[in-house]
Amino acid sequence: MYFILQYDKQQRNKMKKILTQTQDVQPLFMAKAINNKIKKIKPELNAADRTDIAKQLDELVENYDRGRISLPDYCHKLNDLLSMVA
Repeated sequence: MYFILQYDKQQRNKMKKILTQTQDVQPLFMAKAINNKIKKIKPELNAADRTDIAKQLDELVENYDRGRISLPDYCHKLNDLLSMVA
C-alpha cells in the first residue's frame, strides 16, 4: 500500500511540473487557425482597393508580435478581416 501511495505522489508531482512548464504555450489549434486565416487573407490583398485592409493586417500582426493583444483577440480580429475580404 505504501508503494502505491508513493507512486501516486510522484505522478502528481510530475503532472504539476508539466503543467507549470506548459502554461505559457499557445493553444496549438488556435495558432494553426490563425496561420490558415492569414494564408486566406493575403492573396486577396493584391487589389488596389484593399490597401486599407492590408494596413490593418500589418498593424494587427505587429501588435500581436509585440504582445499588445492576446491570442484570442488576435484570432477574433483576423476573423473580422477575413469577413471583409470574403
